[in-house]
Amino acid sequence: MDVNFNKAEAEWIPLIGQFILDFAFIEDSIHTVISDYLNKSLIKESYLSDRIETRIELFEEIIKASDAQDGTKIKSLTAEIKNLRPTRNLLAHNALGLVYEEKEGVLKEIGFEITAKKKTTSIKLDSLKKQAARLTKCRDQLTEVMIIFLRERFKAYERELPH
Repeated sequence: MDVNFNKAEAEWIPLIGQFILDFAFIEDSIHTVISDYLNKSLIKESYLSDRIETRIELFEEIIKASDAQDGTKIKSLTAEIKNLRPTRNLLAHNALGLVYEEKEGVLKEIGFEITAKKKTTSIKLDSLKKQAARLTKCRDQLTEVMIIFLRERFKAYERELPH
């Protein structure tokens, strides 16, 4: 069996790293929006669910309430983020493993994949490439959303300053 872990690592590591970093940016943006909203309310952040799905929904509602944002685009963006979340969890909590098949007593490498410990979910390199491209698109869209959000917040802060 000819196993080439170096080649596999060279293909997988940049994708996994970028995926995790893009998701960290998304989660940080969601936290920024929710924290800003809670600072103006009587709700303490500790009252909120730690479930990211709940936080994504709250983020969506806060952003959609702004006249400066397109609610349809926000709904589509948050739906895509929710769809990609299981892949983030799979990558963050599991290892890259060798996949092989046995034919007539001979093991043959057929590639690498990341498989959940319970072996109910896995992802192959081609699928990860497609999902990483989708997540990068989400990150770019969210960057635009955050620019608008922060501009609006700074305008509000300026109005609140004593003159």
